Formats: sequence, C-alpha cells, structure tokens
Amino acid sequence: TISFFGGEPLLKTNTMINIFKYLKENNLEPDIIGFPTSGGPNLNLIDSGFKVLDYIFKCFPKASINMSLSYDGHINKDTRNISSEKVKESFQKLYSKEKYYNKKLSPDLIMNLIPQIIEEDYFILCHKDIKNITNKLPTFRIPHILNFDSNLDSKILSKELKKYLEWLPKNLDEFPKLLTDY
Repeated sequence: TISFFGGEPLLKTNTMINIFKYLKENNLEPDIIGFPTSGGPNLNLIDSGFKVLDYIFKCFPKASINMSLSYDGHINKDTRNISSEKVKESFQKLYSKEKYYNKKLSPDLIMNLIPQIIEEDYFILCHKDIKNITNKLPTFRIPHILNFDSNLDSKILSKELKKYLEWLPKNLDEFPKLLTDY
C-alpha cells in the first residue's frame, strides 16, 4: 500500500508519477494506492489526477485506488473561491472516469476539513452542501495543525457538533441504515 498526503498531492503529479516509475522499475507493486484531493476545482486538479490514474492503471492494473475527495467546507466558498458548482463538476468528471476505467474511484464518504474558525451551523451547512453536490455523506476532520497557537475555539466546536448531532437523525432519512452499514 502506498498513500500520498499533503496539502494537495495532485499539485505534484510529476513527483507521483516518478515514484510509480521507481516502484515499477524495482518490481514493487502496491495493492492499494491512495491519495486525497479536493479536485482543485479552480486549478482543474481532477484532470491532473486522471493523468496519474492513467499511469497507475497502465503500470499496476491490479491495484485498488482509494481516492478520498475532500470538500473544504461551506466557509471556503468566499475565502478560497471554491464554489459548489465547481466541486460538483469535479465529482461528475470522477464518476465518468469510473466508467472509463471500469473501477470504483469515488469514495462513499466525503472528507470535510474543520476550519480554525467555525461559523454558526457550520456542520449542518457543510452536510447539506456535500449531500447536494455529491449525494454522499460527509466525514469531518480536524486539521492536523492544531497546537497552542490554534484559534479553534473548543467551546464553539463542541456547541456546533452537539447541534449537528441533534439535527442529523431528524434530517437524514437513511440515518438508521447508516448505523447498520458501518
């Protein structure tokens, strides 16, 4: 298994491909290859990802791909210029490539980064966005950069998580099914 993490690994597609070349030249075949991406809607990174996937499937046709797609959250519509429409476009491209490769590429859950500053109803708004964009359910991940300088307010985080957990069963038709599936 080989997993890439970042920031955004697809900003370094040539590095990724060079690593795969090295593995191939040394007869090292990973069974699972994983990498996260937001699809970089404004940078067309999802298209760069297909360049990497083409190379992976050429060299390692038996490998399973674990491509985790992240949505950086409702608050980033303004701060990072990532619109729901652009994210949806990236996901549609990914689904079409599943047919082309005849392999499952889309994840069952969409990762959502929890920002340092949490707005009112953040989790509920992100859940609605992700569900509308991808028809998938979100997972929420606290950033790895939390330290003593962090401005993430744990009281606000707790309050908003509690609100979300109370909202979720009332607004999610498939909630009982999810409990039995996972």
